[in-house]
Amino acid sequence: MDEVSVQQLLQLLGNSDHTSCLPFPSLLFALLFFLIHSPHPMGKSNLSFVWFVMRMAGLRVPSFTKVKNFKMPDFVSPTRCLSPQGLPFYYRSISSVISQCLGTPKLASSLIRFPVESTTTYTEIYHGKRWNSEPRFAAPMVSIAGVLHVFVKDCVTFLHPQLGPTRGIIDKIYHRKDLGTEVLVKVDTLLDANQFKFMVPNSCLFYLPDSTLILYEQITVVSSAIVCVQEKPLDVVRWNRVTDSFQRFSPDECASYLATHPLKAKAAGRKVVMLPLILFADDTSGNKSKKWHKFESWYLLLAGLPRHMNAKVENIHFLCSSDSMSALDMANPIADELILLEGSGLEVYDALHNEHVLVIAPILLFIADNPMASLLLNHLGGSAIKYCRICMADRDESPDIISAIRTLQDSLQQMVVISSQRTQQLKDQHRTLYGVREDSNPLLHIPGDAYRCFPLELLHTLLLGPVKYFLIEVMATFSKAQKEEILARMKAFNFSGFHVKVHGNVCYHHKSFVGRDYKAWSQMALFIISPYLTEGQQKVLLALSKVFRIAYCDFFDPAEADTLHQICVGFVHTVRDFMPSLLRKQKVHYFLHLVESMQDYGPTSAFSAERYICTSVCVCV
Repeated sequence: MDEVSVQQLLQLLGNSDHTSCLPFPSLLFALLFFLIHSPHPMGKSNLSFVWFVMRMAGLRVPSFTKVKNFKMPDFVSPTRCLSPQGLPFYYRSISSVISQCLGTPKLASSLIRFPVESTTTYTEIYHGKRWNSEPRFAAPMVSIAGVLHVFVKDCVTFLHPQLGPTRGIIDKIYHRKDLGTEVLVKVDTLLDANQFKFMVPNSCLFYLPDSTLILYEQITVVSSAIVCVQEKPLDVVRWNRVTDSFQRFSPDECASYLATHPLKAKAAGRKVVMLPLILFADDTSGNKSKKWHKFESWYLLLAGLPRHMNAKVENIHFLCSSDSMSALDMANPIADELILLEGSGLEVYDALHNEHVLVIAPILLFIADNPMASLLLNHLGGSAIKYCRICMADRDESPDIISAIRTLQDSLQQMVVISSQRTQQLKDQHRTLYGVREDSNPLLHIPGDAYRCFPLELLHTLLLGPVKYFLIEVMATFSKAQKEEILARMKAFNFSGFHVKVHGNVCYHHKSFVGRDYKAWSQMALFIISPYLTEGQQKVLLALSKVFRIAYCDFFDPAEADTLHQICVGFVHTVRDFMPSLLRKQKVHYFLHLVESMQDYGPTSAFSAERYICTSVCVCV
């Protein structure tokens, strides 16, 4: 490093105005803090020499004690918790993660804070139907010019495109995908007599009092069109376009329609931020060939971050882990906090608004493989007669049938019935009948329907399911000469159009492949092994390739939902007709629910465990 570079570095370190280094007061302070608390810290004498050198260079160095004892704002140390069996574990609270994320300017400015309606394709998890349709995830308010706080259900004066200043009731606040970050508001227009006559010239209003407002239609305006918040009207009637007549609300309907949003009083003048959460539960392999114990862990993600940010390790937040208890045993503090975050909310500092806000953080979905999802839902698992955790499909029925969808209310009633049986034999019979266990489970008492919060997970359902089983079965039918030809074809294959290559000897080591190996193999299998397959095997591979394309597409078009579902049904039919041995594993049936998961949460890349599985390995390092 030459003298000019050294001078530039000293000038940079001497500049104390580094807002990008929050929560540290300066870049130099941050670097010294990381030096003291590094995984391989220097001794105190060496650190003292570093301080001496920087002072000799003319830098205003903070004291050693001040840097060493610096505490992150709002940092909360992990708390010691006990499992139902009395085993201890340490839990990092969800509240502390939210506080840390909203206090980071880059993350706070990147978060999506309103539902995003998409009229074309879904590319993110916040385009999905669940975030946009369920009231639990609706944005409760919007701040206009940083001063006027407008809540859903508020009566406002807004600029109507035809009538000018008009009164209305706020129904929804959202973004639209094609309009970027523009905040839109759906407003129920309330017209006075003169405005209504302008919109409906031939109407007769002689029997309506002058104070009555007419609920005419719902329109969408930009949030900046809202002028002010008004008092709620005392009398409202509804205009029926079909019958050209007025309809009065019942007393209960009127009270509900004109009620104030429950968060308005709770906010007490603060801004309210809706921040849906994603929880990821996973276990590391407990195989004796592995060099670590089997750990089960919980992680947290913010659903409002775009996919490319949520896939980064720094945005996957560790909560707790243990090698002596299951993820369900560690779920009590998580469930308690989820109830609190959705009910009472959390006051934290928001770097985007540079003020404290009230955060409401409901759980949007859980990410887990099939055995973990069954454990967290009190389901008996894939070996049960009622093997599907999403519907009541029976092992004795055809796998192409979607039975009654499981709901939380039905499952809780079934658990009550099981618990009421007098003998263990009767309890076992009812567990088999319903496919659930009656064990205590705190996750079944969080707000919402937990059974809707577990979408289909592709790593274990597709790659470690039909893709793996198909490869194992067909490889067993090939002769030694055919396997040698397959290896030669792979060596000659041009991988330039692929992101990954198949590593290892696919003919002899395919049983020890991991997910990424099966994923790479699926993309080139049609080109490599088609000549060696029977007609039935070729049909199965072609149907599997179609499902693979749906599963790993970067977008989802809701207009094609029926077509995509029929492709999945066709895959199940093809397996049943030509390779029924694959049906011994019940994962094939799950593809009947693939499109439903994509309708709720967008493309599978938004909720696939493949993006987060590497984080679990970090626990074992």
